[in-house]
Amino acid sequence: MLTMATVTRRLVPMTRWQGLLGKPAPVDEPRRTLAPPYGLEATVARHINAAERRLPFHTNCLDEATAGQLMLRRRNRPGAVVIGLSSGEPGEQWGAHAWLVGRTGVITGRRVALDYAPASIFAPDEVLEADTPPANRPPDSI
Repeated sequence: MLTMATVTRRLVPMTRWQGLLGKPAPVDEPRRTLAPPYGLEATVARHINAAERRLPFHTNCLDEATAGQLMLRRRNRPGAVVIGLSSGEPGEQWGAHAWLVGRTGVITGRRVALDYAPASIFAPDEVLEADTPPANRPPDSI
């Protein structure tokens, strides 16, 4: 998936493939917590990181978010790709970063996402609501 996302980004205009990310959604006031994922979404994050390390070419944050979104979609899990901008110092170019948010946390691009203000969100039709984290207590005995 990561190879396909990278090749597509490099060769095809984004207007032709942005539908893979989801539908454009309104950018609400961003929550500034970027928790790491757990469960299935943590597995997706590990697979993307492992693939990125093994590929003979460089991928970027949008490639990783796209691949993660496709992996989630294949497993019937919603995700939202967020594209953020950072103005930096006056007179400098704008920086851009993409990250993937799932139900349990931020799957890709989490380390630097706080430095960027969300500008575009691509989300599934369904509402993305956070899952409740697992309890850290043993099950009640009967």
